[in-house]
Amino acid sequence: MFPRLKLIDVFINRTVKKVFLFASFLLNGLPVEIVKYMHFQFLGGQDCPDWLLAQIGDFSNVSTVKFKGLCQLSVEFLLRKNVSDDQVQRFVSEHIDTVAVRRFLYSISFMMKNAASYNCASDDFETECTHLGLPAEHSKVLARVYSASIDVLRETVKNSIPKEAPMESVVVSESGSTATLKYAKKGEETVCDLTVGQLNSLRRDMALVQKMIEENFKS
Repeated sequence: MFPRLKLIDVFINRTVKKVFLFASFLLNGLPVEIVKYMHFQFLGGQDCPDWLLAQIGDFSNVSTVKFKGLCQLSVEFLLRKNVSDDQVQRFVSEHIDTVAVRRFLYSISFMMKNAASYNCASDDFETECTHLGLPAEHSKVLARVYSASIDVLRETVKNSIPKEAPMESVVVSESGSTATLKYAKKGEETVCDLTVGQLNSLRRDMALVQKMIEENFKS
């Protein structure tokens, strides 16, 4: 009899937990237990870092009007790499100090820059932010500012990518089980001795990188 009662107790506890998680989803977006195992397009198919998850929770303490202003200022922050103290002071209140405002700007700019980097559509961006617990109205505001600034954001992302000097020449010669790779850059020639297996692996890796670039940085 006792084992049976124990099974019933376990069943009830699991049922209550499922109801709680579902209610939490309806009220606040997906619960943390589920969000931690989700992958998001605006984060490049990765899960959401804990620091950003915590920051998104703090956004609910900001009014929709102020949040819109923060989103617009975040775009300027990305373009100029900094904002003035006077601009920050506009968002300071009894419960939000200057440090918190700058933290908000960094977090919002991080979200929009990543979304632009991975060509995330504004509708998908809005949905994913809501799933992370951002209030629905805040998600709409963020998506609208993102959509209106998408061209500028993409240009910013493109310009932020480190650029190496182009290779002037590349020569590959294979002989039996070995291969030699010669390339010239900035007038200097480099020679690498490889096995055929290493060369094939290099080719596969380069093809994969090229595919990722074409998929994520379409013009």
